[in-house]
Amino acid sequence: MVPDSFLPVALNEAQQLVWFNFENITITDPFFSETITRAKIHHHPERQHIITTPLEYVLHIDHPVPPDALVLHISRCGSTLLSQQWAVVPRIRVISEAALFNQLLTDPAIADHMRIALLQACSHIYRQHAPHCIIKCDAWHILHYPLLRKAFPNTPFIALFRNPYEVLCSHQRLPGMHMIPGVLTRHELPIALQSNHYQQLWEYREEVLWALFKALLEIAKDCTMIQYNEEFAAAVEYINSRLSITLNEEEVIRMRKRGLQHSKHPQVEFREQNAAVAKTVRNDLQQLYKELQEHSIIV
Repeated sequence: MVPDSFLPVALNEAQQLVWFNFENITITDPFFSETITRAKIHHHPERQHIITTPLEYVLHIDHPVPPDALVLHISRCGSTLLSQQWAVVPRIRVISEAALFNQLLTDPAIADHMRIALLQACSHIYRQHAPHCIIKCDAWHILHYPLLRKAFPNTPFIALFRNPYEVLCSHQRLPGMHMIPGVLTRHELPIALQSNHYQQLWEYREEVLWALFKALLEIAKDCTMIQYNEEFAAAVEYINSRLSITLNEEEVIRMRKRGLQHSKHPQVEFREQNAAVAKTVRNDLQQLYKELQEHSIIV
């Protein structure tokens, strides 16, 4: 029997669930991987802090409770800031870009019916001892939306996007893993690699962003769409009003205060750092952006 303080964090090579002990660990970091690192440092090496179980172990859960919301995003568009604002409310547990969630969603060795059941079960476990739970996906999970919707048919999906030029400039300064050719598998990011992609990184990233924008446009009517811009703070309060989470005045103030800080470094006041790049955005990507704007709750 796995103790309540353990949460599933990964699949190992034997297709077993790996569990880690999160006793006395608050899950408030910008990314779940950072919380796992803190937990590793916290636990004494002589104490058992890792357990493995068969995948089937979690399938005994009757009527798994889904998360309150799932967050999709095209990266560098305010999703981490949004999730961090929720994370300052102790009643809300935010699981941000968990490696296990990505493995369950994209591992080709897992059949779809099992994939759906595992996503439901692990999401239920993630919200243990927390009245509310929100899961923030990886950027490329937009491309896997049909399976996500099957797993969570009644869960609100929030989708964030941004001016593609600003996104590309951000990745030019510090690229995300999906913006580096060959880092993700074809099952995670189904884009055919070309030899010129390694030399023409701006063009490769345009292609990735085009795929994400196109997939997002196809599901726009099924999500709450938010464009990241100077009106983002108002959008956050609108989202809260649409979710089944009632915030008191103190919690609202805490969220607003966190919204003024850097998304990944809360001790730092946020300042936009993207330097202009002497590049243009291809026309078809710009057109998708304009069409997405029509679905955003803020323009």
